[in-house]
Amino acid sequence: MKLINKMLAICAAFITLAACQNKVEPVKPGKGITSFCFLMENNPSLTEDVICTVKEDGTITGAFNDRLLSYKLKATFELDGEEALVNNMLQESGISQNDFSKDVVYDIALKDGTFMKQTVKMTCKPAPQV
Repeated sequence: MKLINKMLAICAAFITLAACQNKVEPVKPGKGITSFCFLMENNPSLTEDVICTVKEDGTITGAFNDRLLSYKLKATFELDGEEALVNNMLQESGISQNDFSKDVVYDIALKDGTFMKQTVKMTCKPAPQV
């Protein structure tokens, strides 16, 4: 009987521990970052606002019209979630600066206690041919 109680206690502890692990969920449409852009008012190196596309798979894409002197920019975004982190740093819309010369991964804590990742992939539009 003691052996059965010990085994039940170990199983219960294992189940509880497994249930408490932070799970990275697949992208949930309409959750996480729902809009994303770069505004000239927050980024003096831009010549115009850059509106990005949030795809169903969670990828965020956009293109700069010009080559920039600096790709360290402040993104403006709407978040359906608790918080967004980049490299374990809390992100604030229109305030936090990141280097968008390479992909930037946002770790999103959702309101239901799950987590997801969204990647921002920016490119430069080719210069017009003259």
